[in-house]
Amino acid sequence: MAKSDLKWKAMGNGIVAAPVSGDMEKGPCRFFLKYPVGLVTPLHHHSADHHVTVVSGSVTLTVGGKQHRLGPGAYFMLANRAPHVAKVEGNEDVVLFIQAEAPWDVVMAK
Repeated sequence: MAKSDLKWKAMGNGIVAAPVSGDMEKGPCRFFLKYPVGLVTPLHHHSADHHVTVVSGSVTLTVGGKQHRLGPGAYFMLANRAPHVAKVEGNEDVVLFIQAEAPWDVVMAK
């Protein structure tokens, strides 16, 4: 799929997603997710186990109290509803490619 063919949709808080395959609301899916400069997500988790590759930008991912600074080409997986926070670093949006094993959701910590 060419970059020009991506159809970005608003997800809230300046975050946009571009589905590549599957249906984000119904089952396994693959999509790009873009975080804007300055974004710090609240503590949250996703019901779906998912694999993530950083395409561009820099993000600090905090999981289990450990911070991981990740740049282009970095890979991580989040499973078992792992609570996490993502913080965009620097002056560039962060673009992630995500493969989710089930429908995509965002569940905020209580």
